[in-house]
This record gives sequence, C-alpha cells and structure tokens, in this order.
Amino acid sequence: RTEAVAQAKQILNSVLQVADRAQEVLALLSLLQEQKSAYRVLRSNHLGEAALLTLQSQSFGKMVQCDEAVAPAVQLCKAFMMESGLTTPIAEGPVKTGRSVGSSQLCRELEEQCSQIFQKVDLSFVRSRLAVQAPTLGFAPETSKPAVELLHRYAQCVYVGSAEDSWVSLCQSVREAVKEQPNRAAEICVEKLQQIQQQEQGPASEARARQLLEALLGAVTKPLGQPEDQALAAQNLVEQLLVRTSRMANSISKEVSFAHRAVLDYLLAFDSLRPVLEDLLQGNQGTTIEAFLQAKAKEHQTAGELLWRHWVKQGRPQDAAEVLLAMASGKTDLPHRVQYLDQAKQAARRALPSSK
Repeated sequence: RTEAVAQAKQILNSVLQVADRAQEVLALLSLLQEQKSAYRVLRSNHLGEAALLTLQSQSFGKMVQCDEAVAPAVQLCKAFMMESGLTTPIAEGPVKTGRSVGSSQLCRELEEQCSQIFQKVDLSFVRSRLAVQAPTLGFAPETSKPAVELLHRYAQCVYVGSAEDSWVSLCQSVREAVKEQPNRAAEICVEKLQQIQQQEQGPASEARARQLLEALLGAVTKPLGQPEDQALAAQNLVEQLLVRTSRMANSISKEVSFAHRAVLDYLLAFDSLRPVLEDLLQGNQGTTIEAFLQAKAKEHQTAGELLWRHWVKQGRPQDAAEVLLAMASGKTDLPHRVQYLDQAKQAARRALPSSK
C-alpha cells in the first residue's frame, strides 16, 4: 500500500510539472501574440534552424513532456528577447506594433509569466555584446550612454536563479559603470533591487541583493579617501540610495526592506565608511539610522560607539547611557565591559537635573 501511495504521488508530481511547463510555453506564445512578434521572431537568425524545425513539427505534448524537451521554447524566448532590441545600442528599441514594450519591460514580463523558461536562457550572448559595446565602460560620459543602457537591459534579464557567471558579469559591469555614470549605475541597481523585492523573498533573493549592492557600494565609496568633492558626491549618492531603498518597505508590515538593511550593514562593516554614517546621522535619514544602530548596539561595538557618542552630542545623555549599558551586557571582554559601565555611569550623571 505504501508503495502504491508513493507511486501515485510521483505520477501526480509528474503531471503537475507537465502542467507547469505547458502553462509557461503558452504564456510565452501569448506574449509573442500580444506584441505581434511571432512572424519576425520565427524568422530570426537567433532562433536557429534546428529549433525552428522542432517548433514546426513537434506536437505540443512532446514539447512539454520533460525539461529537456522545452529547449526549443527556450531558444524561442532568446530570439524574442534579441528581436525586442535587447542588445541594440539604442534606447530600448520597442516593438512597433501591438502592445509594444521595451526590452527591459519584456524581460520582466517573461520572468513573471514563464520564469522557468526565462531562467534557462543563456545570457552569454548579452554579456559578449556588452563587452563589445563597452569592454570597461571607459568612455567619456557623453558617449557612454549606449553601453550603460545595454547594462540596464542586461540587469533586467539576470534572474535570481541565473548562473553565477551572469551575476559576476553584472556586478563587474556595475563597478565599471560607476566610474563614468555613478548616478545611472545606482538607478539601475535600485530598479533591479525593486524587481528582486517584488519576487518571492528568501535567502537566495537576499544574497543576490547583497551581491549587487556590495558591487555598487564598493565602487561608489572608493573615492571617499580622495579629494573632498569626490567624497561628497559619493556620500550624496549613498544617501540617495538609502532614501530609495527605504521606500521598498513592506506596505503591510512596514518592515524595512532587506535592501535598505544591506546598505546600512555595508556601511557599518568598514571602518573607512564610519564618517559616512556619522554624517548621515545628522541628515534626513538620522531617525532611521538611529533605529538601525540601536538594534545592532548590543552585538556590534561600532554601532554602539556611533550611537552613544551621537546621542551625547545631541544632548541625550540618558539615551547614551542606555546604549552603553546594552553594550556592557552584550558580547564583549571584561576590560570593555568595565569601560562601558563607567561611561554609562558618567552619561547618567549628566542626565541628572543637578548637572544642568
């Protein structure tokens, strides 16, 4: 009886998988029809004769029978993306008829409606085109727009489950783009983070978001040790990034987005970026950063140090004392514990009415 139940479950699972594949292929065909692109895509050089022949001769049932059988549909998806102007170094290149959308929007729709097929598309052809258009993106700002826009389209096509080399290439391209167009590079990353946030969240999504943010922030914050104007520009960009990611909070639970936390975690992780956090504490993001540091203070020495010193400067010695007490009760060695308790005592004395 147990074997019969197990066999029935296996059969049912196989049927569900076939149904999922069928739904995705139909969604792909529906998109082709909506944009009136079928004629052009089926004659595209990017489709290939073998895939075209299979699409014309093979029954629908056989095409969705197993993962390997969907290969022609994956090629069709790739040709669809290419014919939408994905690698054309001109702004977006939308389809001229039907419900026309740009290549970036098309990638989002493919990801939403036929994610498994979209995930199987080999993006190496886009990476190679990106390398041709901008091997290092080292153009003058006025001439680098086509390459950066190509990066934008590529970012939209990289899926959370895409191959690691696709993400490595994306992150490297972001680093290079920051050198010439930091604001545009940040916009591309924020748009991608929003796309990730809208998908089903989990460890994989958060890991990809952090990978992308670290590439952007690593490149953006390098100038902080350079001339003052570059440091100020980098700080302004980081602040804008915090503002944008703060808006990604869950509309129901109001929970801070993992992208926002990732930006703050990155700033907190490097001593060289401590001045950035100190300055941001004084700005419009001050309240948010205070809450972040307060949550971290007990386990993270730098967070606690930043917060209690900031509150002393703000004339809030009682709050500073509470932070120091939390630090003393956290994971720290005996000398630091004694130091924090002594500093908490001094801060508490400042809060007494007689000390004013």
